[in-house]
Amino acid sequence: MSESVATAQEGELQEAAEAGVGTTGDPVVDEAKRFHQRCSEWESNFRHRFIEDLKFSYGDSDNGYQWPNAIRRSRDVEAKPCLTMNIIRQHNLQIINDFKRNKAEAQVVPVGGGASFESATMMKALLEHIQYQSKAASIAYSVAREFQVYGGIGYWRLVTDWVEGEFYQEIKLLPINDPLTVFLDPDIKQRDGSDAKKGLIFDNVPRAAFREAYPEFADLVGTQPLGSAGDDSEWITREHVRICEYFRKVLVKDELFNFLDPSSGQRKNILRSDLPANMRDAIASDPMTRRRACNREVIEWYLIAGDRVIDRTIWPGKFIPIVRVVGEETVVEGLLDRKGHTRAMKDAQRMLNYNSSGQVEHVALQTKAPWTGAAEAIEDYEQMWGSANTANHSFLPFKHRDSDGEPLPLQALPRRVDPPTAAPAFEAGMATAFNQIMMVSGQWQNQMGMMGNERTGEAIERRQDQGDTATYHFRDNFELALVFTAQQIVDLVPRIYDTRRVLQIQADDGSIMELAIDPAARAAYQQKTLVDGAIAGRVLNPTVGQYEVRAAPGAAFGTRRQETVQALTLILTQAPALTGVIGDLLLSSMDFDKAQEAARRLRRMVPPQALGQGPTQQEQQLQQQNAQLMVALREALQKLGKEQLKLVGKDQMRDIDAYKAETDRFKALTDVLLLDQGGVQQVVEQLVQEAAQTHLTPILQANAGGVEDQSGGGDQPEPPMPGAQRAPDGEWYLRDPTRMRGFMRLAPLAQQHSTPEITANA
Repeated sequence: MSESVATAQEGELQEAAEAGVGTTGDPVVDEAKRFHQRCSEWESNFRHRFIEDLKFSYGDSDNGYQWPNAIRRSRDVEAKPCLTMNIIRQHNLQIINDFKRNKAEAQVVPVGGGASFESATMMKALLEHIQYQSKAASIAYSVAREFQVYGGIGYWRLVTDWVEGEFYQEIKLLPINDPLTVFLDPDIKQRDGSDAKKGLIFDNVPRAAFREAYPEFADLVGTQPLGSAGDDSEWITREHVRICEYFRKVLVKDELFNFLDPSSGQRKNILRSDLPANMRDAIASDPMTRRRACNREVIEWYLIAGDRVIDRTIWPGKFIPIVRVVGEETVVEGLLDRKGHTRAMKDAQRMLNYNSSGQVEHVALQTKAPWTGAAEAIEDYEQMWGSANTANHSFLPFKHRDSDGEPLPLQALPRRVDPPTAAPAFEAGMATAFNQIMMVSGQWQNQMGMMGNERTGEAIERRQDQGDTATYHFRDNFELALVFTAQQIVDLVPRIYDTRRVLQIQADDGSIMELAIDPAARAAYQQKTLVDGAIAGRVLNPTVGQYEVRAAPGAAFGTRRQETVQALTLILTQAPALTGVIGDLLLSSMDFDKAQEAARRLRRMVPPQALGQGPTQQEQQLQQQNAQLMVALREALQKLGKEQLKLVGKDQMRDIDAYKAETDRFKALTDVLLLDQGGVQQVVEQLVQEAAQTHLTPILQANAGGVEDQSGGGDQPEPPMPGAQRAPDGEWYLRDPTRMRGFMRLAPLAQQHSTPEITANA
């Protein structure tokens, strides 16, 4: 048991004495008794009227619930009819069945802590899975909705239970078949009861089951729960034991830590009680941790039989797990009153019953003899006239003369009388009562299936919308209860679904998907995608992320599905070319047999870009630009190849010119040295020696680069002599006449004289 904050317990004994409630020695039982008495006093008027409204809603000709007892007894004594023409039932069912046809739903929204849109979608799918497994829509929600409309309030509850054959629990929604067995905190301010601090639920348990579950408390069989008296005596039967579940919200001392999370590198706030035991001391002793004392709310659960607590535990959620659905609730002069849709129609229904009964009584008192006449006229034919109402005679004979042979007067001859007629006053009363029921309910003929003045579909829908607006507060309160239920489930999921499990979940479109719950996953949501874009697996970590629950805008899924079919049909009618793009969406929204298979086949023909699996529009633009660049590059390369061929031709021409220049120069030197044969020999030897010592790299570079200056631009210097070419190293070379592709280096310009001196390349 958690340590509660010292607040109210010292004054409980004094409150018990003032309330006139005896003590049992157990403070929890005494507190529950006082709470029960306070709720009973607060709701006493409502509970009496709730029973009357509920009985009136279910009134028929057998139970006679719609007739006051005194009037019914007096009419039975006088043999007067007491008819029950229950029109209220149809008006109530119009609201109840509208919910069954268009089920409301809640929306889960991520708000931080690592939650994402995908994880919120999976959390909503898990929420719907819990509701589906609990059959909440057809049982818990349906029962509460009926009591809301009939009597003014209905309830359902949340429980946790072990999964058969497993070591983990699941969340369930259970109906409460009798709203009068629930007592919720009278001090609540929220309509959904989310701020309740206490709650009681009474239940009947078979005696054998009670003895089997709690054999040590078998002596409590036959005792009254909470040791109360009065109306509680009706709770005890020969076959059942009355037990009581008591919820209360208490404050427990705790400590809030603000520490640096080593895994994320960010500071976090966490309660000491939420920390694992092996981390508390380390975080508390860290000098960087900030801490302060605080109080946290805990929901305690007690099971009470007689005047003893026979079981107790801590509810894992932060709300009292009782959800209420209110019709209309008001407090007038300090008195609570709740009512549903029945209360306002009761007088008009009584008026209809009375006029219909009076009409039948009026007709029943009229004569049923279809013929009248003098006895002398049917003398000797009494048998035939006596069976005139039951036998189909071909003719009915009669005497037109008396015993003296004198003709009978016309008044004495047999003649047919007028049939029984209805009383106009009663007919007008019935019509008035019928109209008054529609006026006070806000539901008119066309909503109940009767023909009105409307002829077009839009006009009929508008009139139906007006009736739905008149009763929309029932739907609004019901959706508020659904949102509160979703809030409780989202709060419970991280605490209950704390072990790895795999669930088969049905999506809104009817498809089945596999969802793995893994509290050890690193992110709130992960998925594995195949090459073709199909999702192979989904993983949800419910312990990561924070979520809010809101009412889903617009109509429910069934209505939205019909609107989708209508809208897509209109689009494809006007633009048939879009069938290959969105036709699968139309088929998947339909309910006929093989519709989903047809949608899957058509989806395989949808272009990948429409499914988001191909390149995006920006990527397509980049691909188009790349293709254009490739074409331009191919054309440029072809053009460059032609230019290179031209340059090669130019290089060959330069080689020819250089060779011719060398030949001319050599001829000139030969002419100069012609007189000196030794000089010719010296020149030839020098040329051969220089060619042998020439470095090949600058020569090859010169051959490859031509005569362009590689030094960086600017004005090109004049060659030192005709036929000289400049290499990338900045030096001048001259064609070696002894080689076809050989060069020899010339001396630097600063060292050259009027007649260039040929030097060997060192």
